[in-house]
Amino acid sequence: MEIKWHGHSCFEITSEEGIVIVTDPYDESIGYSMPEVTAAIVTVSHEHYDHNNVGAIKGKPEVVKSAGEQICKGMRFYGVGTYHDTSRGAERGENTAFLFDVDELRLCHLGDLGHVLDESQLRSIKEKDVDVLFIPIGGVYVHHRCKGC
Repeated sequence: MEIKWHGHSCFEITSEEGIVIVTDPYDESIGYSMPEVTAAIVTVSHEHYDHNNVGAIKGKPEVVKSAGEQICKGMRFYGVGTYHDTSRGAERGENTAFLFDVDELRLCHLGDLGHVLDESQLRSIKEKDVDVLFIPIGGVYVHHRCKGC
């Protein structure tokens, strides 16, 4: 597996078989350009311009956007509903953390998690035995809020 960080919350993950997954593609209003990427799958943690620019991704990717289980290109994605703020989404809305397997490793992308995970959310993530955790850090709207992951 190869993992490339493209800035912000956007990662390009390529499996040994060549399946490309992109997380949270952004638009240019954040201050830098999204690189040209062709992907089979795109995850979108929430519907803000800096995380949902699916149109920037070349190809015809399947989009994974919500909590629950979804299968794309033979890969299982499990979304855990979380929030983008400490007010249960009242300020900035909902967020989805995604767990998925690539080349026998379990990855978890927390998106724009803006609160400490509650017991149920934490259990949903911990019971999946995560190998690689993508944690949002710093900035105005995002803080490291994954105690116990």
